[in-house]
Amino acid sequence: MKTIFHFLLPGKISIDIIENFEQIGNNNYYFFFDETDSLKNSLPSTKNGIQYLNFNDSNINALVSSLKPNLILLYSLNFKFAKVINEVQNPIKIGWFAWGYDIYSLPRIRLKLYGENTLKYILSKKVFFVFKNRLIEKLFDFAPDFILKHLNLELFREVLLAHKKVDYFISYIKEDFSVFSEYYPNKMEFVYAPFLNLEQYLGKIENPYVSENERNILVGNSASLECNYFEVLEILKQNIGRFNKAYFILNYGGQDTIFRDDFKLVVDRELRNQGEAIIKLMDLETYVSFLKSCNTAVFLHYRQQAMGNILTLLYLGARVYLSRNNPILSFFKRYNIKVFLFEEDFDSHGVSDLSFEDKTENKKSIESIFITNGDNIYSNILNIRV
Repeated sequence: MKTIFHFLLPGKISIDIIENFEQIGNNNYYFFFDETDSLKNSLPSTKNGIQYLNFNDSNINALVSSLKPNLILLYSLNFKFAKVINEVQNPIKIGWFAWGYDIYSLPRIRLKLYGENTLKYILSKKVFFVFKNRLIEKLFDFAPDFILKHLNLELFREVLLAHKKVDYFISYIKEDFSVFSEYYPNKMEFVYAPFLNLEQYLGKIENPYVSENERNILVGNSASLECNYFEVLEILKQNIGRFNKAYFILNYGGQDTIFRDDFKLVVDRELRNQGEAIIKLMDLETYVSFLKSCNTAVFLHYRQQAMGNILTLLYLGARVYLSRNNPILSFFKRYNIKVFLFEEDFDSHGVSDLSFEDKTENKKSIESIFITNGDNIYSNILNIRV
């Protein structure tokens, strides 16, 4: 039986992860570095309890000495987690459940995520955006701390140092590991494992089918410039009579409220009653009902992003368009999941419904993603050498 330290972030996904590992029967210890009353009240009971640590004074080496973990699992690799594992003195195997943000926000990758029109918009707001990021990309490894702090990038240094301590890159998306390794060569080993089981990942969806012939298009997943909304809008303007309504999702990740407000005005002006910017947050049940009203979806990211939305819509039977620049295309090809290239295929397929055969095959293929060795989605992790 392994003793495992779990470094977790607040949120529903952590509740599911804790419940899953408690059922396995290993000796699990769960650590949070963001203490909130609402978090405490929502977490399940565990054999060893749940601890809340101050990342600036975690006392991690005393915990390692007393509890003797065989493995530390990081659910993301943010600054707080990085700082703590960089302080670990004993040689302990470390596994990293990688989020897309962990990879695609890194200095050598971040400039490659924007379409031409989106980049023009960014430069209209931040004239030195490209210059600054090119400078960061070239000089990051050598820049002194006071320069990085001035650029709000000092947190990346801890993360990059932590990469050297990680032994296992854990994900169900090997393409993320390939992209990360191309720009940041490493000695990590890839371990296949989803975060959650299929029901947890998609949620309990009653009547899991999209409405046919609605001719509604869902676009993007957040108020993020990486959705490349300006590029999508340009093509939709040229096909104005071929769809009923295009919904641009701007109600999540809205730190950039200027972009959100600017783009809402552009949608209203360019598409009028055939376009709508979704600003208000929805609860999960309402959001799933909304997804079902869209038989077509466009995700024009140049990176792995919105996989929860993409897999949910494919499972419901929607036609999903991705960018030809998205490294995740090979993931879908590997699983024989039918997706389409927005830049090339929208002209011929538009918002037409998928065939019954394609919908059925996509659903079966998605189910296979969440089956690993045996019934336990974490079996590959439990077999890790320690």
